[in-house]
Amino acid sequence: MPGAQLAPASREALPKASLQLEHLVCNPSGRRSPIGPELQRGQCIGVLLKMKRLPPGVTAAHLAVLRPHVRETIKNLVHSQVPPTLSNITECLRREGVGEPACKALLNLCHIFSSTFCLWVPEEGEVSIVLLEEPLPPLPEKTIQDLHMAVARRLPHKLNMMNLACMREAADPSSRELAEELARDGVTTLMIKNLPTSLQQPQVMDEIDNTGFGGKYDFFYMPGNFTGHHKSLGYAFLNLKDVQSMKDFVTVWHGTKRLGAKEYPLKVSAADVQGRDANAQNFGPRMHRIRNPSLRPVILGPFPEKSDQA
Repeated sequence: MPGAQLAPASREALPKASLQLEHLVCNPSGRRSPIGPELQRGQCIGVLLKMKRLPPGVTAAHLAVLRPHVRETIKNLVHSQVPPTLSNITECLRREGVGEPACKALLNLCHIFSSTFCLWVPEEGEVSIVLLEEPLPPLPEKTIQDLHMAVARRLPHKLNMMNLACMREAADPSSRELAEELARDGVTTLMIKNLPTSLQQPQVMDEIDNTGFGGKYDFFYMPGNFTGHHKSLGYAFLNLKDVQSMKDFVTVWHGTKRLGAKEYPLKVSAADVQGRDANAQNFGPRMHRIRNPSLRPVILGPFPEKSDQA
């Protein structure tokens, strides 16, 4: 490709980025087989990245213009025996004069034009983008659920890096400013407002985990009205384990309309009570009479031993 000085990789290191769909979904014997795990992971991550907003200054019209450039770039890279990794594609686009905001929208492109592009996610090594001559069959719901668990278990660093970093880049500047302000005050416990009242506590926790914060919090509670309608009060409390995780959460969640928020975007602020143990003491004692465990506060991790001294 003109102007490209990317070193070709060995055949063993190359992703199987054939431009033919049959080469992507067939085993070496030539018999038709289910879609390989690399593409399944790519489809799954595409589902996880649905909430990723477009970078500032980039519109759907820009992506429509970018689409043929990316397609030709991938074809040229594959023809030159260079793996079409995200970094290689980005470097080629920059050399062609494509602006930085558009380069940051590659993952959006894969999701919006999923009939043309798909992420190729190997067990090790950098993620690539492959071309499809026809759309991949949709993943069954159970497969998506299984892959969510597998990705979270086997590829936590890769998923968090792609998902969380991309959403941080796309975050509104006001969210970053709020995160810095709360960090200066040492805040770790947040109040999330404007949640749809139809949501159940496990649904919100799943969304928190899927946006890269699984294992990064130790307290969560979404109060309900206990009227028999199983509705929440529209807000929740979350304690992150450290200030950096709190900053990331505020940057990614504040001002968004995830989880079906429609009229008002989610608002994240400092909670009045700070810290896991203080919140557990605040909410815990009066929650023991609640029979449904999904309505109780979720408190993770061991508690410090009580002292015998008064």
